[in-house]
Amino acid sequence: ALFCLAVSQIVIINVKGDLYAPMQSLLTICVNSLIELKEEKVPAPEIHIVLNQNPDTDVKNHLFEIDKIFDSMMNLTKSRNVSIRDILSIEKDNVIVLPSAFDDHAVSIQSIGKTFHKVASKPEFAEATHVLFLKLLQSGIKHREKNPHIPFTTAQSWFR
Repeated sequence: ALFCLAVSQIVIINVKGDLYAPMQSLLTICVNSLIELKEEKVPAPEIHIVLNQNPDTDVKNHLFEIDKIFDSMMNLTKSRNVSIRDILSIEKDNVIVLPSAFDDHAVSIQSIGKTFHKVASKPEFAEATHVLFLKLLQSGIKHREKNPHIPFTTAQSWFR
């Protein structure tokens, strides 16, 4: 996680279900380490939080937990005389909640006395992932416009 935050312009934190204490602990360790490294090779990465396979897809219902994590990060950086914006770019608009990708329906066939499960993809999942794709694309364009001197690279170019 620390490596990704240190070298990336855009970071996706994909969490199954809800945010929880270990995520806050991980981010705290990473922010502390980034402050200690004092390296500014890339601008603060833009963080996108994806709450995946969540039955409650209303992002407003998850903002309390996100606010707690953000407040914790702000207090941590303030106590170290650093702005959180210099370390990470976390915006509430960059939080998306994805439903489960599939519906599972039990189908009973009484004549043979068996129950089968029909699995079908949910249109809501496709719509939500499309919104996520557009947000990520907009983030990439925004980053490129703000930092035209920093080249985009591919993982393949690292191995040359």
